[in-house]
Amino acid sequence: MHARSKSKTFETDRFDALSIFVGISASSCFHKWPNRENRMGYNILLVDDSNVVKAVLMKILAGSSLTINQVFDAANGVEALKTLNANEIDLVITDINMPVMDGFELIERMHLDLMLKNIPVIVISTEGSLTRVSYLEEMGIRGYVRKPFVAGDILSVINEVLGG
Repeated sequence: MHARSKSKTFETDRFDALSIFVGISASSCFHKWPNRENRMGYNILLVDDSNVVKAVLMKILAGSSLTINQVFDAANGVEALKTLNANEIDLVITDINMPVMDGFELIERMHLDLMLKNIPVIVISTEGSLTRVSYLEEMGIRGYVRKPFVAGDILSVINEVLGG
């Protein structure tokens, strides 16, 4: 066996061990997205089990001055993670209380994933406990809006997070 192939095996083994420890796959460490500059507009993922809330958010986004490329939606954290792993997402807007996988677990999993941890997250929820909001901030959320909300509130936070 050549030294080169031994090195490749060693590197793969190291990443396999990393995936067990951190909970990410070795292949996700090498997944490259196209540069954002090659796209016109933002890709936004809306995560909420309420179709009404998602429809309201889509209407708010459509009426905003933001340049949007595509809006994705998911009903829970499991669907959101599938969408995040299959698409280049610039911003996640999520609820906390959802079936299957709630927003806390979604944010925790994103925080542990090297490819997802830097995607900005805004939480829109009826959850208002300072302890819970503090925990979410420790996990890296960039904004929090309490339901019910008005369009101006959410757009202000989105613009702040996206630097607009």
